[in-house]
Amino acid sequence: MHFLELAFNLVGTVVELAIDLTMALFRPHRRRAKRQAGDAAGQPAQPPALPEGTLFGVAIALRDGEADATAYLPGGWRGYYTGIADDPSPDDRAAAGDEVRLVPEPDHGERQEAVRVEVVLPDGSTAPIGFLSRGHDLGRSLELGRVRCWFAGRKRTLRTPNAAVILVAVHDP
Repeated sequence: MHFLELAFNLVGTVVELAIDLTMALFRPHRRRAKRQAGDAAGQPAQPPALPEGTLFGVAIALRDGEADATAYLPGGWRGYYTGIADDPSPDDRAAAGDEVRLVPEPDHGERQEAVRVEVVLPDGSTAPIGFLSRGHDLGRSLELGRVRCWFAGRKRTLRTPNAAVILVAVHDP
């Protein structure tokens, strides 16, 4: 019995050393990704650049009510529409095609993966429009600054007569 205890302790020590070594190797990469994504004060990551004309094409498609504004996204980007949870009511000044910022809130006590959604108004100010729905799966892409969003409009739902809908574009290099 004493031999088995010694063997388990030895195996446990080797595994701990392997984990520590692995973490030490990948830690510089994580720090660099966080530095690129934004600072610890909750500032959103800088959105990735898009080819010239893409922002204009997406914004015009959303303003014109085109069904598939994602067609204007270049290769390497995937886009989809999503509703906003806990939507109080989108600011009346928000118009389809306005850019949207996603601001991670890791200290938000009521939900995991909390991401506040703010629309950037024409005067440069922002207005909160709610939070992303649970299970959005954008955590890593947000950390790396690979997400761009636009306000797509309002939609009547069972819970909210004036719910916000956004177009989310994710860069997958």
